Amino acid sequence: MRVFYRLLASAAVLIASVSCDLIDPDAPDRDPVEKPDSSEEEKTPEDQDGPVISKLRRSSGTLEVSMTFTAEASSSSSRLHVALPCPQSGDYQDISNLETDGQSKITDKGDGYLTWNETYERGSKVNHTSKVVFDYVTYSVSVDFSRIQEIYPYDTESDIYMNYTSSSGEYIDPMNPKIKSIASSLWAKSSDVVDYAYRCYEYVASKYSYLNPNTGIHTLEDNLRAGGGDCGNLSAIYISLLRNRNIPSRPVVCIRPDSSFHVWSEFYLESYGWIPVDVTYKNSDPKGDYFGIYPGDGIVVSNEYDLLLEIGDRSFNIPLLQTYAYWYWNMAGPEDSYTITSMRKSK
Repeated sequence: MRVFYRLLASAAVLIASVSCDLIDPDAPDRDPVEKPDSSEEEKTPEDQDGPVISKLRRSSGTLEVSMTFTAEASSSSSRLHVALPCPQSGDYQDISNLETDGQSKITDKGDGYLTWNETYERGSKVNHTSKVVFDYVTYSVSVDFSRIQEIYPYDTESDIYMNYTSSSGEYIDPMNPKIKSIASSLWAKSSDVVDYAYRCYEYVASKYSYLNPNTGIHTLEDNLRAGGGDCGNLSAIYISLLRNRNIPSRPVVCIRPDSSFHVWSEFYLESYGWIPVDVTYKNSDPKGDYFGIYPGDGIVVSNEYDLLLEIGDRSFNIPLLQTYAYWYWNMAGPEDSYTITSMRKSK
């Protein structure tokens, strides 16, 4: 199998609600690295001379994320429900010294969020601010595919396999007819899981367009019909293609200290770990390579669409929990408003 991988040039991509800016089109092109022939002596990850997945410290600091909601309670016992993403330590980051007055919860897939739940009497002036402050260290990640000598079968009983090979509401659907057709064609040309993941990466980046920024996460069917979407929606197409072949894959939803946002993807290789892939960067910079590379410029807050949140005695399904907080006001009316305070580094 011959697949091309290059180092990632510096880039800045952002998503609001979720939206992205184009990256530097002048990113340098580097010589391809050829994957060793499969006929060579096979080694387990432990036998190799260096790590398959490398991490380097990228940045550190303190970040505050806040949201303010203002309204007037128009009936008795009006209730406000608020959630903010609560980042967890993981492959891409270390999180410490988290401070908040909200209640911390973890979903069954490991996403963390903070909740606030308040009741107001009729005529009450609501001016609620939710805030979370934390220290962070981020890491850039690169994958040396030349050290992958064997593709191991998936443990189909593992949480990773069961959680990340199925549908996610209307946003990731591996059994969508068009997804099935594309997946079948690409799989027939692929030599293994990595080759297939790479072909899907190139296909989505070249066949779908960057569209509809600032409009949120759309259904997979809408994205396919429109011919693309922003970074969160392009990632959903890519993930659907991988899950069609039972390859564990998921979105990586991040916030950045400069108040920008982004979503990319990753897929799992048994015995190696999660492999970052950015189809949006590739779409913006066709000559660049963003397969197996993560620059370390974001703080991951979630790894799934169609999240179930529990706030007070209520449950809510939301498409995506990113920097903007999710809120529910059970007496919504024209007098209601809310603002999101830009993220900022604490001095």
